[in-house]
Parts: sequence; structure tokens; C-alpha cells
Amino acid sequence: MFPNNDPSFGSSLLLGERSSYNDSEKCVLLSTATLLISNSEGESLPVKAILHSGACCNLISENLVGLLGVERQKTDAVISCLNGASVRVKTQLKTDISILTGDYIRKIDFLVVPKITGITPSKCLDISSLNLPPNITLADPHFH
Repeated sequence: MFPNNDPSFGSSLLLGERSSYNDSEKCVLLSTATLLISNSEGESLPVKAILHSGACCNLISENLVGLLGVERQKTDAVISCLNGASVRVKTQLKTDISILTGDYIRKIDFLVVPKITGITPSKCLDISSLNLPPNITLADPHFH
């Protein structure tokens, strides 16, 4: 999760650039949502979340934890990454998240990591040709 002062805030689709040996113009779309997360005072702050359907844990950046001022607990967890690499995580926290309308609130456990991703999006996306159904509510009201 990213704080709302992150350069990517307000952009509903994060584009991750995929470099290859002969085609660096290809990109992948990262699904995102704008959520509310509770700080130490119980106030809800808007954040950008990257949605990863294959993730088995929830991650939060140290930067956002500092802004929230919430208490961390010690843990000893290992996150498996690409190519057999792993990252050891020493702290975690639990706090409430909700959707922007407040209709859904849930207490979530997060592993605290130094950084989740680089500056996103890496490219602009022209969505003018997309035919989005008018009767849906987007998880990110700043979709563009």
C-alpha cells in the first residue's frame, strides 16, 4: 500500500514495464484500488493498493507505516520472490482497511517491507477507447 502522496496516487492503473532483450515497449497492467486505512488516531486515510490475486500475504511499506503511526509487532517471516530469492521480514502490524464508501471494513494483518515497487506508472495509458459499463462502481474513483 502506498500513501496518497506517492507519485502514483490518482492513477488507477499502474503500468509495470517489462523489459526483454528485443521488445522494451511491452507493459503489464497492475490492478489497483483506492482504500481507506486507519492511522493510530483511528482516522481513515486514502491509500493506493496494488491488487495481486496470487499473493498469500499483505504488504505495507515502511513509509506508509511511518505516516500512519501505528504500532508494529515483531515477527519472523520470509517472503519468497523471483528466482529463488527471499526477503526476511521482522515486523508486522494489524489495522483496519475499508472501501471508500465505508460499506466494507476489515482488520488486516500486514507484513512491513522497506519498499513495494518503484515509481509507477512507468507509462501513460489512453483509456478513451475503453467502453466501461456505466452501472459499475470502480475501486478507484480517479480511474483515467
